[in-house]
Amino acid sequence: MKPLSTDLRQRIIAVYADGSISQRQLAERFQVSLSTV
Repeated sequence: MKPLSTDLRQRIIAVYADGSISQRQLAERFQVSLSTV
């Protein structure tokens, strides 16, 4: 598995920091594993 791009990491963090979405929902939204989130 190749590493996530910096852009994708930043987008995931930005959405999570907003506090309106769970980690599981983030994983589904960005199509990554829960452990990645």
